[in-house]
Amino acid sequence: MVAWDTINKKLLPFQVLSTRKRKAEESEEQAVQVIVQGFDLIYLHGESLLRKPLVLRRAMMHAAFKEVGCCCCCFLTCACDDVLLLTLLILASIP
Repeated sequence: MVAWDTINKKLLPFQVLSTRKRKAEESEEQAVQVIVQGFDLIYLHGESLLRKPLVLRRAMMHAAFKEVGCCCCCFLTCACDDVLLLTLLILASIP
């Protein structure tokens, strides 16, 4: 689970998640929204995937789970040798 900014549609730092109330009253809405975001798959249909490469496990995860809007999604990945592209992606991921 990660904290999610519903207005700007982006992940929030982990520290924001730690400020979330454990239980909201029925009439009040949680100030910090959360989503489930998968980033690795280690077990599927009774089979351990620990010895399989991460690239294959992530492909299996994307095939096994359907994204549900912004509530449940898989981690985006990029596998390449282009250092500039990787640097840009890392910089774009920092809030």
